[in-house]
Amino acid sequence: GTTTIVAPTDADDIHVPEKLPHLTFITPAQDATETPTLTNVRIHVQSTYPLQEVSLFINDMLITSRTTPFASQEVDLPITNAFEPGMHHIKVVAYDNTGNSSSIERQISLQNVKE
Repeated sequence: GTTTIVAPTDADDIHVPEKLPHLTFITPAQDATETPTLTNVRIHVQSTYPLQEVSLFINDMLITSRTTPFASQEVDLPITNAFEPGMHHIKVVAYDNTGNSSSIERQISLQNVKE
């Protein structure tokens, strides 16, 4: 027998910008530029496809990752590390189960060392 392989001709509509996860900061608040302590980052994620993983980086260091299942569109990312007062770079990356990913970033100033 002969096997004929036909390449798909359909356009890829899974990995398009409008279907990427959309992230919004809840904690720290969107307009906050400073905070006394940083013990948790809460993100709201709207995703066309089921989320696979949400990761938190501070100053380019992986702090924590959450993986499926996600109970809601709000994802809490606890911080157990202590950070010195001053400016810090927060980045959250969300991945869905199709391989799409997007990120959100911001600077935040810490006033006190975490107790």
